[in-house]
Amino acid sequence: MTPILGFLLVIIIALISKLVILPRINQASPFVTGLAVSGLPYIVLGMVLGPRAFDLLDTDILTRLEPLISLALGWVGILFGIQLRWKNVRRFPANYLLFATVQSLVAFGVIALICLGGIYLLAPPEVESPLQVALILAAIGSISAPITVGRAMVSYRARGRLTHLLQFVSSLDAFWGILFSGLLFVFFRSVGSHDLSLLKGMLWLGINLGAGIVIGVAFLYLLRIGFDGEELLLLVLGLVIFVSGVGFYLGLSPIFLNMIVGIVLAQSRVHASRVMRVLAYAEKPIYLILLVFAGAVWNFHVVTEVVIIALFLLARFAGKMMGGWISSRRIDCAFPIPPDVGKILLSFGGISLAIAFNFQLFYGGMMGDLVISATIIAILVFDEWAAYSTVRILREQGEIPLSG
Repeated sequence: MTPILGFLLVIIIALISKLVILPRINQASPFVTGLAVSGLPYIVLGMVLGPRAFDLLDTDILTRLEPLISLALGWVGILFGIQLRWKNVRRFPANYLLFATVQSLVAFGVIALICLGGIYLLAPPEVESPLQVALILAAIGSISAPITVGRAMVSYRARGRLTHLLQFVSSLDAFWGILFSGLLFVFFRSVGSHDLSLLKGMLWLGINLGAGIVIGVAFLYLLRIGFDGEELLLLVLGLVIFVSGVGFYLGLSPIFLNMIVGIVLAQSRVHASRVMRVLAYAEKPIYLILLVFAGAVWNFHVVTEVVIIALFLLARFAGKMMGGWISSRRIDCAFPIPPDVGKILLSFGGISLAIAFNFQLFYGGMMGDLVISATIIAILVFDEWAAYSTVRILREQGEIPLSG
């Protein structure tokens, strides 16, 4: 199979899932469909199509499709960034933003310290840079996906101040994960390098930010010409391809670079809403494409990885619980917040998987395999846990009707 046919196969699977399968899944109970929503069937499908089974997506095809996968990663970044319009964020109470920031930073710090200490103690020979692995796992683990709160609102009619807060927090949580992972690529600049370079890192950070801002401003001026329908779709596609290509070529994170472009676009309400409609339409297919490719590239080494992955799972649980507890105790949001609110924020999602993919693309090897494995297993472990905790806690707080 050629790379183009392999990519078309994955796209067809994603489109059929979006148009036929997912609408039916969304009508069912979250507890019945949890594994489907968390992505297990698509990961398994990727494993079946990948080198370990039928080899339709063999190693050579996956390698040659890396630029296209980079495009999917960039789509995730710009879609998140374009939702960060400062005027919209300011409509929420200031303490909501503080709550979101504190719990995410605490989770990042706890996960990084536990994983770094554990990797140094275990000293696995395949982990060439314990600091890199610990930081990327912390960036991935600090993110909470909004899917669990969203499903509770739709399926259980959850309403109330706590639900509102959690919706806000989980929607913004990915910012810090994308930022931390982007900084990792900046300061560990060279592809395959495990040496931290502060001076060069500051230079490349400036290049990253400058490029994102300049491209975003230029695109805003281009949108003033007036594009509709297919023209706008091609223009947005070209933008993401260009920005992702720049990031891929320079060894920078396409997710981070596209997020900066998206943030710039978001400040123009009219243009942002038009671009947002184009990006949102492809959100689910892009996520499904990433899941299938994640299953195809997944190379799980049971003996060498299982202890580190178990440590990561425990570290993420501890980090989110501690972040939620500190935020609920120290930040006044004008209503009581349960101390175990961190359980609701355990949900994973597409951005975590995209960051793991980004790391695997640039660094590969056993470290890349470890990060992908940890992310996939965390998605499967935490999504159902978070779904159950969300319904239980919101019901205890009286924000889900007893009949729901």
